[in-house]
Amino acid sequence: MAMNDSAVGTMREALTNLVSAGRSWLAALNMRRTHHDLKGDLQIQERNAALDVEDALHVVIAHEEQQHLDDIAVDGTAEAMKQRLAEKRAEGRGGWHDPEESTVEYIAALLVGAVLKGKPIDVANFAMMLHQRGAARHVLTNALINHCALASPRNLEDLAAELLAPRDIVRDQDGHLQHPAMPITGEDVHLDEFLAAFGLETSFIDMESDDAAAFERYIDSESTDCRSWTPSRPKGDDWQLIEIYESEDGPCAMYARRAPEAARAPRGAHTLPLTARITRVKTAQGEITLQLGHQVPRYTTAGLRVICWTAGADDSAEGFTAVGGTDA
Repeated sequence: MAMNDSAVGTMREALTNLVSAGRSWLAALNMRRTHHDLKGDLQIQERNAALDVEDALHVVIAHEEQQHLDDIAVDGTAEAMKQRLAEKRAEGRGGWHDPEESTVEYIAALLVGAVLKGKPIDVANFAMMLHQRGAARHVLTNALINHCALASPRNLEDLAAELLAPRDIVRDQDGHLQHPAMPITGEDVHLDEFLAAFGLETSFIDMESDDAAAFERYIDSESTDCRSWTPSRPKGDDWQLIEIYESEDGPCAMYARRAPEAARAPRGAHTLPLTARITRVKTAQGEITLQLGHQVPRYTTAGLRVICWTAGADDSAEGFTAVGGTDA
């Protein structure tokens, strides 16, 4: 049973053949030891079986010698990854494969954190989880953007220009869309009021009123996939699609454009700085000073204020404080 590299295509096959040859040799050896071999036939069978084992072993060795350094490195890293996962399971960690326990966004955030902590094996494991979950590429990109946004507060002075600049509209796997320049805001922030502070007016289009047939298919599918819906553009010129997101009433699209000059208050000669102390609020524990690390253009109209949300800052107002002021 002579073997060569052409007869054995993979290391797995080579090892399988080696085990098979070893079993045949042991059987021939036991047969020769337990039976009379007057003609020497059993001895010949044992010798041939031993030669088969030798040939099979040479093939395995040849595969080891031909194994690329990349494969060896991946195998070694995989062992370290398995050990790390076992350690975490012993600590009670797990559930990365269950969407109800861990979202891909959460895993992506953990990956970014592992990079910052200098833990390559953790990075590899979180990357494996995202790969196995089939996470879209933008999930990891957004996690990095979100981290950078928190670590280095943006200067929002050019936000209006960034939002309205021409760009390719690329929706995700569920048909949702988020402009990369759009700041992260709390769930209770009114985007129309927020963007009005930057001289923009907004228009919201919901899927149900815009395309009833598509909305019925969306409801029947019991999924978050709204790719079949192309939001209608509002009446008028210069509208730019900013977001397509999931609301309580189903998919919704937000458009924005420059607000007509008549709708704006006269613009001041400078921006309204929010980098220093901007207000104080009183709580049962004392006074809290709020700060922001960027500037907001002074497009504010009378009575309109930029909102800074702070948990527990004002019990009577459910944890928010209005800052900035009017055009006074």
